[in-house]
Amino acid sequence: MNFPAALRSSETADLFMSVIMYRLKKNGRVAIVLPDGFLFGTDNAKMAIKQKLMNEMNLHTVIRLPHSVFAPYTSITTNILFFDNTEPTKETWFYRLDMPEGYKNFSKTKPMKLEHFNQVMEWWHNRQAIEIDGFDKARKYSYQEIADRQFNLDLCGFPTKRKKFSRQMN
Repeated sequence: MNFPAALRSSETADLFMSVIMYRLKKNGRVAIVLPDGFLFGTDNAKMAIKQKLMNEMNLHTVIRLPHSVFAPYTSITTNILFFDNTEPTKETWFYRLDMPEGYKNFSKTKPMKLEHFNQVMEWWHNRQAIEIDGFDKARKYSYQEIADRQFNLDLCGFPTKRKKFSRQMN
C-alpha cells in the first residue's frame, strides 16, 4: 500500500493505525493499544489519521490505562482504542482505569491482571459518566466536542497533583 501523503509518518503506531483502517472490512471491529502520543499528537499525519478515524470509522471507546502497564519493558503510557467500520463516529466514551488499591506501579513481579479490568467490564455494560474529586473518570464526548478540540483525544486523563505555594507574610 502506498500511503497517501497526508498519512505518511515516521512513527510505527501511526503507520499501523493507517493500515488497520485501510484493511478493516465493513462491520469489522478493532481493539488496539496505542501510546498517549497518538491521542494528543498534533503533527499533520496524526491529525489526518485521527480525522480519518473519526470521520470514516466509529471510535466508540477509549480506555486510558495506568502508567507502568508494560513495565519493565517500557514506561510509555498507553490506551486501548475500540472502533469499528460501521459508520462515522457520533460519540466516544472515555474511561480512565486507575491504579488498583495497594499498587504504586506494575512490575514484572506485580503485573497487571485481568481482574484489574473488572470495573471497566462492569462499566462497559452500563455506561454512565463518573466524576471523582472533580476529575472525569468516565465521560461521553460528542463528535463535535472532539472536533472542537482539534481531535485531541487526551480526555479523562489522570489527575496530577499540584503543589501549593504560599507566601509568608511578615
